Amino acid sequence: MGRERREEGHEERTGPFTVADALADYLKSLERRGGKSVYHARRAAETHILPALGNVTVAKLTAKRIEGWHHCLAEQPALARTAPGRKPNHRKVDHNPDSVRQRRATANRILTVLKATLNHAWKAGHVASDDTWRRVKPFKGVETALVRYLTEDECVRLVNACEPDFRNLVRGAVLTGCRYSELSAMRVVDYNPDAGVVTVRESKAGKPRHVVLTGEGQQLFRALVAGKLADESIFVRADGGKCGASHQIRP
Repeated sequence: MGRERREEGHEERTGPFTVADALADYLKSLERRGGKSVYHARRAAETHILPALGNVTVAKLTAKRIEGWHHCLAEQPALARTAPGRKPNHRKVDHNPDSVRQRRATANRILTVLKATLNHAWKAGHVASDDTWRRVKPFKGVETALVRYLTEDECVRLVNACEPDFRNLVRGAVLTGCRYSELSAMRVVDYNPDAGVVTVRESKAGKPRHVVLTGEGQQLFRALVAGKLADESIFVRADGGKCGASHQIRP
């Protein structure tokens, strides 16, 4: 389908409407709405969708091509962390069942971004039907990881193995079950010593929650907040600086 008309909120274009065009429109709509999904959608688009499908005309996409791309994603090893601007590197292929599950779960999430992009294009009138990508199904039963809890002895060994300035964060994670981003965002005011709880104001689900602390947890938090002002961070680096978005990676 051509692009002779200007859709509301979209730039006027001429020529075939490609997957790259659809992604550009979709990402702009996400940016207008805001939220954390913009970063993840853009990363999936730039790393996995555009290189393989960016030049394909949306109207000429077939279910077979999308399915083949989806299965190839699941067969690729995980990406290794690389410096900005460098060519992405892959880790060695791991064939154990949980690694296979993780790769399939990742492929499903990327497929979700592609489907959302194509649905956005369909609703804007750039393609006549959404039947093509609706027929491509995600892998089943891959979203739930095998859960294994650390024993008390393993927790002790884990904490003891940490560098001193990272140890409090790990103890906090073990005693609360909170994510790194949740711990690093905690302020002194979030800890209530009378109730023995700590408040997580910004969780992954987008809703605040309260974590009830054990006696050991309360002891840790009392020590960490001692002498601090209400708006100061509970968990800090050895130099007193704030724990940043990726400061936990190397430790």
